[in-house]
Amino acid sequence: MKRAVFRFYAELNELLTRERRGSEVAHEFRGEPSVKDVIESMGVPHTEVELVLGDGEPVDFSWRLRDRARVAVYPRFRSLDVGPLTRVGPRLVGEPRFVLDGHLGRLARYLRMAGFDVRWDARAGDEALARIAAEEGRVLVTRDRGLLKRRCVAHGYCVRSLEPARQLAEVAHRFELATLAAPFRRCLVCNGLLEPVAKRSVAEQLPPRVRERCDELWRCGSCGKLYWAGSHVRRMERLLDDVLGGRYDVAGRSRMAKSTDRIEKQVLLRAPRARVWRALTDIREFGTWFRVKLETGFALGAVARGHVTYPGYEHFVFEATVERMEPERLLSWRWHPAPAGAGVDYSKEPTTLVTFTLEDAPEGTRLTVVESGFDALPPERREQAFRMNEGGWTTQVENVSRHVSGA
Repeated sequence: MKRAVFRFYAELNELLTRERRGSEVAHEFRGEPSVKDVIESMGVPHTEVELVLGDGEPVDFSWRLRDRARVAVYPRFRSLDVGPLTRVGPRLVGEPRFVLDGHLGRLARYLRMAGFDVRWDARAGDEALARIAAEEGRVLVTRDRGLLKRRCVAHGYCVRSLEPARQLAEVAHRFELATLAAPFRRCLVCNGLLEPVAKRSVAEQLPPRVRERCDELWRCGSCGKLYWAGSHVRRMERLLDDVLGGRYDVAGRSRMAKSTDRIEKQVLLRAPRARVWRALTDIREFGTWFRVKLETGFALGAVARGHVTYPGYEHFVFEATVERMEPERLLSWRWHPAPAGAGVDYSKEPTTLVTFTLEDAPEGTRLTVVESGFDALPPERREQAFRMNEGGWTTQVENVSRHVSGA
């Protein structure tokens, strides 16, 4: 039996079973299956993947798996162009157009409300949805991963949430819709374009209160439905403003009070503080769960330096200047977050501050990890660094939890 090791990054972990998230996954196989087939057998549709590294080199979906191969699988990069030679799927060109499966009717209305071309039919079957996506170059949005695994589907997205507003936040984030939106230009019922219409020509079709109060009216050029700016429009505007204006995160939660300057993660570790402190400060233990091979360890005022061992990131250097060390209570360092490429000089950029705080808890130790200072980074780096480290710390707290528990 042959064996390969896979590692999935960032939001792709949401599509894996819990025991596979944030860690290397061993896969046993016979023959020479394509890397696409193996990735999808683990639950990740090809439409979710942007970059695959096979033994450190960019490969396409047809690459044949070999014994002892190491495979790194990445989602779409929003701030970093990986280039046409390494992209495993075709680039989506122009403003995205969508086709949604029958269970996403409310999301279809929300996307139309934002001005996007959306085909939706509650009765459409899988064959029809896949055909429309392929023939019309539309993005297929569904919760059915099997549908997204069809080879004819080039662009797609598997929504995670069951709540429509959160689904809209996910799709807006995934396809960067904020700058493309043109709200209230499409019919919510049939997807047709709206046209201004003179009040006098449709006055008899209007409810009395609308006829008295509204002078601006629009009519769908396809189905003839009339629209006006009532109180419902203000509710719609608030929803779109929250989602497209960035006040909802990708899980749909309000971000009004959430800072983009600070990442905070907290986890209950079922181990005493002494054990957790050793995992944070011992050069070998830290390297095991953080996936870095340190040449120098942690000492007050010193620089801890080494190389990252995550597959696909081996060429990146880990370098952190220790600011505080209070045994079994607090460790903090400064570093340059989320490097965009090896060999790039970030020495003139501001650093972020990473702080680990340990507290006793009824069943072990409460570990809080905070990274702050992102707002001081150059604008072209800020969003990417925050997003990459937000996902990175989610993975790392899972890693340290498994490490100290012996799992």
